[in-house]
Amino acid sequence: MKRMVTGKQMKEADSYTIKELGVPSLVLMERAALCVADEVCSGNYNTDNILIVCGTGNNGGDGAAIGRILHERGYHVSIFCVGKREKYSEEMEIQYKIAEKYGVAMVKNPIFGEYTVIIDAIFGIGLSRPLTGIFADTVERMNRSGVPVIAVDIPSGIHTDTGAVLGVGVRAVSTVTFAHAKPGLFLYPGREYAGRVLVREIGIKALQREEEEPLYQMAEEKDLEWMNFRDPKGNKGTFGKVLVIAGSDEMCGAAILCARAVLGSGAGMVKIFTEKSNRTPILAAFPEAMVSTWQMDQPIPREKLVRDIRWCDAVVIGPGIGMSEKAKEILRLTLQEAKQPLVLDADALNLLSLDSALLSSCKAVRILTPHVGELSRLLGWEIAEIKQNPVSAAQRAAEEYGACCVLKDAVTVTAGRAEKQDVVYINRSGSHALATAGSGDVLAGIIGAFAAKTVCEKKADFLKASALAVYFHGRAGEKAAERMGAASVTASAVIDSFGNVTNGAKTIRV
Repeated sequence: MKRMVTGKQMKEADSYTIKELGVPSLVLMERAALCVADEVCSGNYNTDNILIVCGTGNNGGDGAAIGRILHERGYHVSIFCVGKREKYSEEMEIQYKIAEKYGVAMVKNPIFGEYTVIIDAIFGIGLSRPLTGIFADTVERMNRSGVPVIAVDIPSGIHTDTGAVLGVGVRAVSTVTFAHAKPGLFLYPGREYAGRVLVREIGIKALQREEEEPLYQMAEEKDLEWMNFRDPKGNKGTFGKVLVIAGSDEMCGAAILCARAVLGSGAGMVKIFTEKSNRTPILAAFPEAMVSTWQMDQPIPREKLVRDIRWCDAVVIGPGIGMSEKAKEILRLTLQEAKQPLVLDADALNLLSLDSALLSSCKAVRILTPHVGELSRLLGWEIAEIKQNPVSAAQRAAEEYGACCVLKDAVTVTAGRAEKQDVVYINRSGSHALATAGSGDVLAGIIGAFAAKTVCEKKADFLKASALAVYFHGRAGEKAAERMGAASVTASAVIDSFGNVTNGAKTIRV
């Protein structure tokens, strides 16, 4: 997993590196500047005429150093400083004077459209108030110019932790950030403004004080190895057994998609507990599944359901079960009887939002998978509030419901408590190709499979397993979009792309 840090955590790490480890601030600044200069020279940009736009703080100091390095490499570079000279930080003043002595051109009123690439070094991670005055005007002129912008650390005007636009924000094609990724670069709307994010190491040592602040992380392709998709000594029983409680009267699509995702993502066996009318179409569409049934006009077969629950390593409940009293009775019994990880999705969450007391008897590990609308009902928050604060919303749900919360949206956030610390995973895989009917049912199945395998592997980090399932789902969506175009992707096509993801990861334990 790749570490992410908040603005506060990054400042603490920066201070620790300078004061405790003894690395001078100007050395770190030089390293940062070299990283950005290397990106400018990467061949991805037209470097005929470069403008560096500097603020008055240390981000501006980075910019002045970048300008000097590029000037020394023979590029045509100009530096434009925004703000009063008397407001310069100590490091910015030093770097500005050095750049002057090296002969870097200083401009007062640039015409942004005359340049071929612009470096945004106005504000860094410390910004917390909306841009106004000359700073807002400068950002707006940069955006209107149509010239590609490379942001230093974070686009000016974007909140480091939330991705919120503070009045106005620089729209960059690339962002070179230092030491660690920041949440605001991957949460919307900041993700739109950051463009391609490049994390570069410059020697800053991050700190993490357990229990004081959440640990932010982000999955990468190599992390899928943690799931050990297949052990050559194993069998279908040891790879995980999942019970999918899904589908209501003549509504079987969600059950099929969820169960297909279970087996497709590596579990060994899947059983579907569904309404009897769904049995034939399910087996016709997906003969690999076992099917156990209940009937609308008869009492719930409690003993059968309890046996099915005890058979499996993980339970997924909710896709397509409806909001009937029968569905509520099935949910209540499942919550009472389940001892293994329990994935609560779709209608299970809607039923829970109407009667949270249903959870009072549940002793199982709980994984909630709401989209924004479902979480709105669970928390009583407005949808707009959740979209503005997805991390806070996911954390609140995890706390209130004693669960891991997988908040599904354009960027999915997984939050919960692992051992003694709150952890937040921000997902970077996937695209709008996954905004298609049945996509949530597929994700629920993957989470169920990963949870079951976590049990079989005798691991206990279901939060991490859920985050990896989200990443896997996103990568499968990307693979499907590459094959058929994002607008044409269906939930079934996402499942069909699972193999393209697993082929890139270690699938056996050597």
